[in-house]
Amino acid sequence: MKSIVRKILLVMAWLLAGIIILLLLSGLLIQTQPVKNKLARVVVKQAEKVVNGELTIGKISGNFFSNLSLEDVLWTYREDTFIYINSVAASYSLWPLTRGELQLSKASINAPYVNFQQHQDSTWNFNSLVNEQTESSTDTTSASGNFRLLLSNFQINAGRMQIQALDSLIPNEVRNINLEADGAYSSKEQTLNLKRFGLQTHSPDFDLRELSFAARRTEENISLNDFHLKTAQNGLDATAKYSGDETKEIFAEMQTNPITINEFEFLLPNFTLPAQPEISFKANSTQKGVEATLSVRDKNQQLNLDLFSENLLQFINGSDKTGLKYNVSGNIENINLAHWIGNPELDHTINGNFKIDGNGTDPKTADIKVDGDFRDCVFAQKPVKRINLKLRMNHGDLSGRINAKGNFGSLTVLPEIKDLLERPTSKMQLVTKNLNLAPLLGNDSLQSDINLKADLSGEGFDPEILQVRANLKLSKSSLAGYQLDSMMGQVNYSQQNIVIDSLWANAESLHLTASGNYNLAGSSAIELVAEFENLEDFSAFIPLDSVYGKGNVNAQLSGRQDSLSLAANVELQKAGFTDISAGKLVVNATGQLTPGDTTFSAVAQLESFKAGSFELDSIRAAANYFIDSLQLEMQANGNELQTQLKSEIALGNVIKIALSEWDLDFKNQHLHLAETPAVLELDSLEYRLSNLKMVSDNTDSAQYIKAGGVFSQHGDEDFEFEVANVDIPGLLESFGVNAEISGRINAEARLNGTASLPELNGSLEIDEALVYGYKFTDFGGTFNLKDDRLNFDGQVVPLDTGMLEIKANIPLEARFDSMSFLVDSNAAVSGGVTVQRFPLSAMQFLDEAEKVEGFLDGQLNLGGTLKSPEPDGNLSLKNAEILIPKYGIEYKNIILDLQFSENAAQLDSFFIKTDDGNLKATGAVDFGSAIYNGKIKQSEINIHFNSFNPVDHRQFNMEMSGDASLKAEGGKMVFDGDLEIPEANIYLPAIMNLTGQFTKPELPEPVLMREIQKLKDTTIVSVAVNDTISVNDTLSIGSLSNLTGRLSVKIPQNTWIRNKELYVEVSGDLEVIKNPEFFELFGSINVVRGQYQLLGKTFKIDEGSITFQGGEELVPRLNIQAVYAFRNPEKVKQELTARVSGTAGEPEISFTLDGSQISEGDALSYILFGTAMNELSIAQQENVSGAGQIAGSAAMSLLSSQLTELLGEKLDVDYIELKGEGDFENATVVVGKYITNDLFVSYEQRFGETDEKDLSKYEVKLEYELFRFLFLQLNNSSSESGFDVIIKLNSN
Repeated sequence: MKSIVRKILLVMAWLLAGIIILLLLSGLLIQTQPVKNKLARVVVKQAEKVVNGELTIGKISGNFFSNLSLEDVLWTYREDTFIYINSVAASYSLWPLTRGELQLSKASINAPYVNFQQHQDSTWNFNSLVNEQTESSTDTTSASGNFRLLLSNFQINAGRMQIQALDSLIPNEVRNINLEADGAYSSKEQTLNLKRFGLQTHSPDFDLRELSFAARRTEENISLNDFHLKTAQNGLDATAKYSGDETKEIFAEMQTNPITINEFEFLLPNFTLPAQPEISFKANSTQKGVEATLSVRDKNQQLNLDLFSENLLQFINGSDKTGLKYNVSGNIENINLAHWIGNPELDHTINGNFKIDGNGTDPKTADIKVDGDFRDCVFAQKPVKRINLKLRMNHGDLSGRINAKGNFGSLTVLPEIKDLLERPTSKMQLVTKNLNLAPLLGNDSLQSDINLKADLSGEGFDPEILQVRANLKLSKSSLAGYQLDSMMGQVNYSQQNIVIDSLWANAESLHLTASGNYNLAGSSAIELVAEFENLEDFSAFIPLDSVYGKGNVNAQLSGRQDSLSLAANVELQKAGFTDISAGKLVVNATGQLTPGDTTFSAVAQLESFKAGSFELDSIRAAANYFIDSLQLEMQANGNELQTQLKSEIALGNVIKIALSEWDLDFKNQHLHLAETPAVLELDSLEYRLSNLKMVSDNTDSAQYIKAGGVFSQHGDEDFEFEVANVDIPGLLESFGVNAEISGRINAEARLNGTASLPELNGSLEIDEALVYGYKFTDFGGTFNLKDDRLNFDGQVVPLDTGMLEIKANIPLEARFDSMSFLVDSNAAVSGGVTVQRFPLSAMQFLDEAEKVEGFLDGQLNLGGTLKSPEPDGNLSLKNAEILIPKYGIEYKNIILDLQFSENAAQLDSFFIKTDDGNLKATGAVDFGSAIYNGKIKQSEINIHFNSFNPVDHRQFNMEMSGDASLKAEGGKMVFDGDLEIPEANIYLPAIMNLTGQFTKPELPEPVLMREIQKLKDTTIVSVAVNDTISVNDTLSIGSLSNLTGRLSVKIPQNTWIRNKELYVEVSGDLEVIKNPEFFELFGSINVVRGQYQLLGKTFKIDEGSITFQGGEELVPRLNIQAVYAFRNPEKVKQELTARVSGTAGEPEISFTLDGSQISEGDALSYILFGTAMNELSIAQQENVSGAGQIAGSAAMSLLSSQLTELLGEKLDVDYIELKGEGDFENATVVVGKYITNDLFVSYEQRFGETDEKDLSKYEVKLEYELFRFLFLQLNNSSSESGFDVIIKLNSN
């Protein structure tokens, strides 16, 4: 028995040993490479039974017990790689399998590559990689509930995917896929710890730099910890926890970095978020419910939400059937919608709080309340002080109230909508109080105060069944300054038909009514009538300045939507704007609007049209518009202009204007179309004009303007323009110019070449030219533009002798393709002016000139560039003479010699001779670089006056001696001079007349009436003086800051200033100093002697001076004293002295009578009546021998001056005087005239009763000035004849 047992044990031992040896041998065999290769082929063969394509494994390594590695794993399908893995490795422990646990200490996939392709039918290549398996019997074995998987380290390194997809959102390539994680799995618990994960995509581009988290799930809890996401531009951190046990605990928290939404543009192509907000979220559950906070912030803009729900968890689990209950409280600070949405039109800033209380999520059954209080908001840059709203949505019914207040006034909306989601019926009331449109619309001209109440009601929202009724009531309001008293209106909408039952408005100058209907599907008929009294009240709505007028408007719209008729009548009376006006304007217009065609006709009639000084009696215009053409007729008639035209315009890609009639009459000029039609064609590239010729008549010598050809902005040019036989006198007369110029203008121009390089040739000639009596045999020239050079050659040839020729060649770049004309200042120029014995008499354009003689010679050549020209030549004038008696100019032996060079102009000599002396000048102007630059390097001009007579007229003459100079260097100019005026005689009215001050004599109010009226105001004397003396406080010399110097003027005596009332001799010494900032004037002007006539009385000027003391302000000091000697009613001689002191700006005037101070009123009384004011009586005022005598003298003095002004020029006399002894019973008329500057003749005739013994009936005097100090006077009268010798001696 023992032996049997031993044998059995021995056999079993051998069997066990054999098994162990076999296992050992198997373990050893699978470690060999041939066996591993064999196993790889077996694995591949088995895999090919399941998948399509070809699978190969390059190499298997590892001991199979603790680690295994596969290399060069390749899966191809249809000769294209699907998956390639460089290596797959795993380290594990098999022993834990005995207790149902698989432990992987490490697993890695290195450099995997996957190629995904999507076919045109949207299927992918991997859909065909796995074979369809036949159904097998169901596996009824149950998995062990205790199996557990532990993964300590799993990595994917340098992975890459190539994707060919139809959707552009799927990237073409995913590269740099790297992952590292560990975790565990069992039926009761799962954990995943993602340590790192990152990838990059291409087209679209995305960079996931880091993703990590720790997640755990059990049968009752789920948690997410340390969640961290980072991309190239964004970042997110979060944590969350959920307990499914009885506590139902929820906790979540999230925080983002500033979000840059552009990174996800490929996912959200139409979504923009200019803001970069930070988002914070936190939620947790409590015993009362779930609480959450959400904060969105970008700089100073933020939105904060507080959320609470007492049954959120129950609602999610479905255990609460009552509906979700929630409360939301929000706070908005400086949220700008344009900043968040990216639409600049939504420039709205919101501040405020709101609250939402809700029960339920189904709008049909939910009860939701919304309360909002928004303050200091801004909508479209318009501030809104406060918006308050209360809305409630209760089982499909909406009601509430919305209030808004701001600097625009207040606005209230009361909505009430029943059954909003099914069959809504609505009521709404809109109320505005003091509504101001100016801040709302950003237009200050629309300042308004609108008070409106609108009640609306209706059913439905679908336009097919919508019905709306609106009642409008506007109480007293204003719009843009226009006051509107009231407006009432009732408008209904039903079945696509808008019915205006009534609409009327009343205001101070407006009455408006409207009624009718507009049907979207049927017939419409609307009428509008408006009457207005003053268009100025509507100036804020009319884009014209200073508009005015009154009138009415009547308009009707009728027909179906596919065939609408429009008729309108507008009538304005006495209307206009700025300086344009019309007595009456009537416009009648009709139109037809259809989907396929639109026609429009209008007739406008304008009467009494004025535009500044231009006037037309009437204008009539008629237009007919069709979808492809426009017909236009117009007539205008006025005193100076009449015109009429007819045209038809074809509309299309090429606009064709056919002018069938055009007549133009302007004053004495007439033009009309010679042939019809004249055609103008316009397109985007060319303008083509043909058959345009305007002629004055049908004769061969008629004036005409002709134009035609092609003007292109891109192609070839071929355009001609011609003007012929234009009569110069008639043309000047048309423009109101009176000049002795005649001749006929002929000009032509032709444009050729291309738009980028045009060529222009032309000429201008004046035939039979006659200028102020001087004939010219040649007057004209030619011009040419070619190769960006403009050439001009002109000649002026007088009839007798001489010639003036001008030639020029300058750079001019003309581009009609860009409509630019450029002159290159650095390009070369050439030209010249040739003057050969050109008579000055040919330049005698002033009719005042009696004699202009002399010849001008010279040659001036020009080279260099426009920026730095190089002139060279000379200009000379010899033995010239200019005589203009009207201005007292009599210059003889005029000599001029002027030399030009590149850098200088040399005045070799300049000489003028007058009767008493001459003027000489020499000098040079040296320019630093070129004359064109105007930068003076150094210059000096010296002028010597030797008894020179600038003017020598019988009424104004002057003699001047001395030296003056002007020097310049480095941009600074200095003048210096010492001048003396030995004698002068100035008659002020003659000077004023020459300067245009006295062009039309006007009879003033009688002096006595004027002066007696002034007696009522005792301050009138000083006011009158202030009105007489006018002083400029300062001189504006900002442009003369580089000019300094001094000029001394000495007036020894013998300088007389006179007018009708004034005759004084002055002397003095003045010095003008020019500082860089201002002028200064020093010295004084003294009155040597003189007299002044006031109200027929002679004031003798004993002394007087005007003193200048320098300073920036020109304020001279006055010291003038005048004495009037008279006899009072008691025949006692008295002297009235008037003294003026102070400054010219604030003069002080005082009066003394025989050394005693008197008032201004008494002074005027003594002048008029010879006695003081308090001594006047009614009898004295009525006594003709008292006031009447003086009044008569004053009247005679005034009448003399008026007769001189009114009759002097017509009778060709220089002096008219009426004298008398206070009445016209014994009066004398004196008439005088200068025969020459030295010879004066006068005739005196007496009227009334005369004493033959003492007085002569008439007297003739002849005065002749032999020298300045010696006069001879001859006289002849009805009683005696003789002569006198007068010697005038100066006291100094």
